[in-house]
Amino acid sequence: MLNIAGGDLIVAPSVELWLAAVAADPEEASRRTDWWRNTNAVMRAVARRIDGHMITSPKRGGTWSVMADDAGVRRRTFAGRLAWAKERGYLLQITEGSTPRYRSGTFRGLLDDGLGNLAAEYLLTIPIDALRTLGLDDEQVEELIREPEPQPMIREPFPAMSQEEWKEAPWPVETLAAREICTPPGFSFFTARK
Repeated sequence: MLNIAGGDLIVAPSVELWLAAVAADPEEASRRTDWWRNTNAVMRAVARRIDGHMITSPKRGGTWSVMADDAGVRRRTFAGRLAWAKERGYLLQITEGSTPRYRSGTFRGLLDDGLGNLAAEYLLTIPIDALRTLGLDDEQVEELIREPEPQPMIREPFPAMSQEEWKEAPWPVETLAAREICTPPGFSFFTARK
């Protein structure tokens, strides 16, 4: 099974390798130092918001405004660097972000769908050509392209209870929902209206 996200892109095996690939981009020589400083800050802000699958997580503050503040750049600069990373193959957009005003079915924000603002989600990817610019030989590149075999999940069994503990356990345990009565005793709606 191949670890290819699309075309000549692979899912980044680690954040460190992804950041190194972005920093070693061949376009580096043609850009100014301040452009690369902001780009590295934006890429680090994106990298801090990923989950175990190399996807940015909205639960970790994956919105543009939060990440732009974290990177210390304006939203416009942040959007430009994301567009550059998507164009160069370092990010693959999985879902689009949206607000209730522009989401379908909300009548331009008049109806609340309960979702609020949804953050876009991005997958960290590395172009295969960029792996070679990092100084990796063909064997290492092939190893990164191949996806590792899935490992079975091994769960620890629950600790066994002794016979005494079993006897003292309150079996069967039953939990019922309880609702406190908020009306005072003897109060009736019909007697209060008189």
